[in-house]
Amino acid sequence: MKKINDTANTKFQSGNAEHEEMLKLLWDIHFSEEYQRIGSHWKSLGFQGKDPATDFRGMGLLGLSQLIFFGNEYPDESNEILQKSQGMYDTTWYYAIERFEVVFLPA
Repeated sequence: MKKINDTANTKFQSGNAEHEEMLKLLWDIHFSEEYQRIGSHWKSLGFQGKDPATDFRGMGLLGLSQLIFFGNEYPDESNEILQKSQGMYDTTWYYAIERFEVVFLPA
């Protein structure tokens, strides 16, 4: 539990090579286009703005880590939820933000 809390309390730092590499890994899981650190394309993955780093403020690296884990370990489910979040089923919500909320449910 301590490791989870420590990860959640570790803030994403723009310019930190490890943190930036994690963000690129998330990109590579969901996009085939060349990596772009900032832009409106992140909204299609469920971030609220053009810079995904701003959405990690409440979850720290735990939010980013769980998005990477879920996308790697459960790609079909991840893609299905992502498609639903983009309004394919008459509903729209922020995929990334909702994934953060799921992490807090067991607590």
